[in-house]
Amino acid sequence: MDFDELEQWISQQREKGFSDEDIRSHLREEGFSDQDIDQAFDDLDRIQGPETEEMDDYSQARNQGPQSYGKSGDDFQQQEKDQQTQKTIVKDFTIENSFRKGLSFFRSDGAKKSFLYLFSASFLLALLAVGIGITEESGPLLGFLGTTPLSVGLFIGLIALGIAYVKFFRIILSEVNVDLEPMSSLGAFLALLRLGAGYIFYAVAVLAGLVFFILPGIYIAQRLFFFNYGVMQGHGLIHSLKKSWRITEGRVLKVLGLSFTASILGSALGLVFEAPAELMAFIGYSNLSILVSTPGTVISSMATVAVLGAAYGMMIADRNPVNTE
Repeated sequence: MDFDELEQWISQQREKGFSDEDIRSHLREEGFSDQDIDQAFDDLDRIQGPETEEMDDYSQARNQGPQSYGKSGDDFQQQEKDQQTQKTIVKDFTIENSFRKGLSFFRSDGAKKSFLYLFSASFLLALLAVGIGITEESGPLLGFLGTTPLSVGLFIGLIALGIAYVKFFRIILSEVNVDLEPMSSLGAFLALLRLGAGYIFYAVAVLAGLVFFILPGIYIAQRLFFFNYGVMQGHGLIHSLKKSWRITEGRVLKVLGLSFTASILGSALGLVFEAPAELMAFIGYSNLSILVSTPGTVISSMATVAVLGAAYGMMIADRNPVNTE
């Protein structure tokens, strides 16, 4: 983050009603030096002026009543409510709250649009996969066409689906009040590359831990469990790994329980469609079975992402007096 971005961020937090003291405290926790923090505040104050007197007036009015603020009672109460809304984010991270907050997303219009988009992309990929299977099995009839065009289409489709999932991740994070870095379609593709590298590191770290009596591997897996959400925010891989490690401190058992129950949820939702797909494969329609299982795959993955995203947002809110990550 350069000084322009830092100053912009400080200005945003002031507008949300956070005090300079809270902002400074959070920046120190994030590793900024006092010198950099002071410079950013000084530069910003030269442009905007220091933290406004209106905020001080508001603080006095909160103690003295609405008349001292020069507003009607209703206006004052609305101002108080708005200020509290900016600061109040669900901070009680529990498995129950994660499921409640995450699954509540599916009542929104955004969930319907996300499902239609992800399902369409997944179904198209399934059709391409079926086409490749039919071409390979058709022998002289269709084999002369080759599978290369379909394979290329499948590869491009996978990238498009990955970018769609990145955007879905970000929708979920915005729903739980997690700030997002701007990200273009190219940025989403680069996030996928970082995500792939992260999963390789994650797998190696967990495997190394499992070698040492299993428990260290389980511990590492839970501490780094949420790094992918940091990547989806637009953070770098190292920053995302560090953030996951920080927000899961003292919560290993809760995260373990959450990951276990979320996997059960995903498996249960997927099984609704997977059972008839397996039946189709058993009676000889293996190429078509993937089309039947596709809706279940999309629904189960969306539910899992939403529940874990809600947990991620709550843990960040709980760890930070200013929710900016």
